[in-house]
Amino acid sequence: ERSLDPTPGFEPARMSRSFRLCMTDVGQMTLLPRLLARVQQIAPRVRIVVGNLSHDTSRQLETGEADLAMGFTVGMGAGFYQQKLFDEGFVCIASRTHPRAGRNLTPAQLEQEPHVKILLSATAHSIVDKFLERRGVQRTFALEVPSFLGLGQLVASSELMAIVPLRLGSIFAAENGVQIVSLPLRFPQYAVNQYWHDRYHRDPGNLWLRSVVYDT
Repeated sequence: ERSLDPTPGFEPARMSRSFRLCMTDVGQMTLLPRLLARVQQIAPRVRIVVGNLSHDTSRQLETGEADLAMGFTVGMGAGFYQQKLFDEGFVCIASRTHPRAGRNLTPAQLEQEPHVKILLSATAHSIVDKFLERRGVQRTFALEVPSFLGLGQLVASSELMAIVPLRLGSIFAAENGVQIVSLPLRFPQYAVNQYWHDRYHRDPGNLWLRSVVYDT
């Protein structure tokens, strides 16, 4: 029961503390704005410090350098908790003025149209490459970038396409000259989780932050 509820007298509104979160750049664009708005509403003196989700994240959680990690990752090992936040899928994005992009992408277009390759490690985007490799699908890449940052503008101003997480694609479609194009294959979904280490499982602040993330 103590692990489910903050300790008596715990008041987030009076808490003055910094929390370090490890997130992907997708999380920073889709989850962080909503989380920050919620934290500022109920705990205005709390400071959020964001770092990248990486292969070093498990060590940071264990040593206390990071309080919480969010995203898709594997191999945390013993001593870690995880909680599922939601399921995520993939969509294809293209410019609204793309001369050949309709509502649906054909299998031939998936291979022939020039794509943007996002070079990321320790994220769920590797699912895309592995899934297409098993299907024998080889995309044509015209551009390689290290992250999703700025991808919406790149796609909107060119004839390039990109496969991105669903929630990120929706943001690009709302904020840039980008449209969502249905993929010809049924891509697998993946779970977005939050992770924390056992030694901070009952820490009142960590427990509070986890509950805010989950509710958000």
